[in-house]
Amino acid sequence: MTPGDGPSRRPPWERSGPELQQLAERRPEELYAAAEQLCRRASAGETGGATVARAAGRIAETLADTRSRDCATFAVDIVGRLLPLEAMNRVEADQSLRSMAAKLVKAQHLRDLEPVFGELPDGMRSPAVELRACLLGELALTGSGAGRRTLDAYAERLRELGHPLARLPGTRLDIEHRFTVRVRGLGSIKTPKQLRSRFLGVPSTDSGAVAGRRASDTRDDERARAAARPFTAGGWACEPEARFFTLPSPLSTDDFGMSFIKELPLRCLAGEGSRRGDHR
Repeated sequence: MTPGDGPSRRPPWERSGPELQQLAERRPEELYAAAEQLCRRASAGETGGATVARAAGRIAETLADTRSRDCATFAVDIVGRLLPLEAMNRVEADQSLRSMAAKLVKAQHLRDLEPVFGELPDGMRSPAVELRACLLGELALTGSGAGRRTLDAYAERLRELGHPLARLPGTRLDIEHRFTVRVRGLGSIKTPKQLRSRFLGVPSTDSGAVAGRRASDTRDDERARAAARPFTAGGWACEPEARFFTLPSPLSTDDFGMSFIKELPLRCLAGEGSRRGDHR
């Protein structure tokens, strides 16, 4: 190796993953400056703009995986404001926003993410707003973020603007939370009796039962196979039942309980609801 050939002489986007990680931990502002330079090049329409944009995205991912407030802020700013997503195809651009949100929620403390929601948006057609909407969705999936004034205010603004993701619940439903909790000594649910015993705290509602009886079976074999694949790949002895239903009106979160589920025409719950002769 000759002088000038060492890793410190190479631009950050040409360094290996471990080198990038070390730089993110020690001097994140240098990585941010490098990403800013790359984004300017990609925005200028240089040849290979998509490749340059991906290099900037790789820096943002490294920052997102490094736990600190500065790294979280830099990563959000790169993907939400600096990165020219138009240099990528639409699928790749959308995936970049979603994967960045997932990385940030997985790696960062909530207290370090909260400041990026400090400024409320005037519109919803920007990558910065879309990234924050994805962040709120990821926080809801992990069961965190509820009751934070800054996050609640941003979510309310998204609802006012009519953002599609704002229609989703801001927190996990009780039934979703219970499905993710591991209970010592209890294996997978195989019978309706086991399902009821695991979800004793979910109250039944008459309106939930009515909604279940009105559900229409929406056949989608491809999506059903995709939903069942993680279970079949895990070596389950029985074939899991994956079905899709359409409701005539939105379902209240209070109605999403056993009274609703029992009325769906599911083979695995045959004989549980009032439609005993309609299970296929």
